[in-house]
Amino acid sequence: MCTTITMYIVSLCQFIAASDTSIKWDVKTKSVIYGKETSLTCNGQTCSPHSSKQWIGGPSYDLLCSEDYTANRNKYEMVVQSTSFYFDLMIKNFTFDDANCKYTCVCGLHQYTKMLELDSLEFIYPPYLEKDDIVTKESKVQVDILMQVFPLPTCVISYQESVMPLNISDYATTYEHGDYFKIFEVRIYQIYEIDHLSCKGSLNLSCTVGSHHYIPIETTINFCTEDKNDLKSIAVVVGIAVLCLSGFGIIAYGICKFVIRKFQHSIKEIPDVGDYNMTESTANANEEMEPIRCSTDRIDIGVTDNETHSLFQVDDNG
Repeated sequence: MCTTITMYIVSLCQFIAASDTSIKWDVKTKSVIYGKETSLTCNGQTCSPHSSKQWIGGPSYDLLCSEDYTANRNKYEMVVQSTSFYFDLMIKNFTFDDANCKYTCVCGLHQYTKMLELDSLEFIYPPYLEKDDIVTKESKVQVDILMQVFPLPTCVISYQESVMPLNISDYATTYEHGDYFKIFEVRIYQIYEIDHLSCKGSLNLSCTVGSHHYIPIETTINFCTEDKNDLKSIAVVVGIAVLCLSGFGIIAYGICKFVIRKFQHSIKEIPDVGDYNMTESTANANEEMEPIRCSTDRIDIGVTDNETHSLFQVDDNG
């Protein structure tokens, strides 16, 4: 008789604990993001302050955490808030195996059990690139991207801060964790004509997935031709040569030196003219300086009518 009464009392206690709604857990984070941390929070307001606290659940529905125990520190962590009655279960590196299974929070004799269903949450699977081919030819850029993502994203491609039109040309669905949840496989294929923009700049693919923003691709493209660079180099060299040969003495030399120094960092073909120390006296400068491209030697030639004209001597190097 006592055994029967004892079994009845135990069964009644288990029934009361199973149907207890005085505590309740819910998802603490606004979004559940694949591969990130997700927290479940339990309201233990009706529990005694010194009651033991536990979390049970997961794929195998085992004891995950208690006050002095953690089944897997790399996966689970219990956080007890000292300023409130709440205590949390942190699930690290959230995957599909952590979803669509039961979780129970226990506080003393109280407990609450519920399924963690992804369909009822804002679940985000961040863009995962399977293919990201970007090919440049002349003034065209070909973009061929294949990525897995959930939910369907809204994406734009920008080049040098100019937003270019983009259409998701094709997508299919793949299934993970059985048939519980589906992920979209999205393909983006487009060709852009950007001859009206600079031939070098930053190309970015940015996507809004749910309430989060991602930049799956951030790269620099350069389709500048060598011919254009060669023409620029030739133009600079010719300009310097004309200026030097025009014969403006010390002023011409100073301009030549400044222009050459200005461009020698970006144009490797221009030789260094050397560092010369200009003195206050032209005579001293002639004695101290080595031969340079632009001669500053002044020659006074006496001519008829007692007039003196100034010419500039050009050395052997022109």
